[in-house]
Amino acid sequence: MTGLNPTDRGAAREVEAVLVDVGGTLWGDRARPPREALEAERERRLRAVGVEGERLPVLTAELAARLLGADDLDYLDIWSVIEQACAAAGVLGVPADRIRHAFCLPAATLTEVFPGSRQMLQTIRDLRLRCVIASNAVWRTEADYRDDLEAFGLGGLVDGIVCSVDTRWRKPDPRLFQAALERAAAPAHACLMIGNSEAKDIVPAAALGMRTVRVAIEERRPAVSRADFICDSLEQAAAVVRGS
Repeated sequence: MTGLNPTDRGAAREVEAVLVDVGGTLWGDRARPPREALEAERERRLRAVGVEGERLPVLTAELAARLLGADDLDYLDIWSVIEQACAAAGVLGVPADRIRHAFCLPAATLTEVFPGSRQMLQTIRDLRLRCVIASNAVWRTEADYRDDLEAFGLGGLVDGIVCSVDTRWRKPDPRLFQAALERAAAPAHACLMIGNSEAKDIVPAAALGMRTVRVAIEERRPAVSRADFICDSLEQAAAVVRGS
């Protein structure tokens, strides 16, 4: 099939569950609204939970400094980070989780689902495979992801959600994948991982024994990948699932 790049990894194994990344895989990883609009909305939400206006710039700067390079961390406790930033900024009496939630803007206000998202998730459901989200995040918990999926009309197509905010462990650390496998109630060799990141999705999943599908929607199709399949669209990823 055009756009699919199967690699020879041995005989196919029966798949029981599919793990799916989110940002860059199910929906866009790049925010659409202007930065100024996002900052204004976060400021409004922070004021609403009790952060005083004069403390906002200091708190935002403290958080930014502590989260610099967070994408490369294997472990991140956002509540501890927020508590430290609040102490440094003189923000008192506001629970860390309220601040976390204020920073967690709904995905539907930031981006759109990719074409074929529903088709791929529906294919997983039609084949009676379990579908578990396995995603890195900074602010977004399982409950927030569920709200996002519902807003996009995809909520009924996902059986479980495992994200780094809840586990503290972040991909590519195997502990996040192990948590997702437990939620999927399937061994690694019976799972298919679908994601857009070679380093955070494909390589660690393959190392655990999963079959892998790399999607290249927001970025160029890679010339080389450890993935069993490379897809240019989620319609192609759905075809891989059907053939698995």
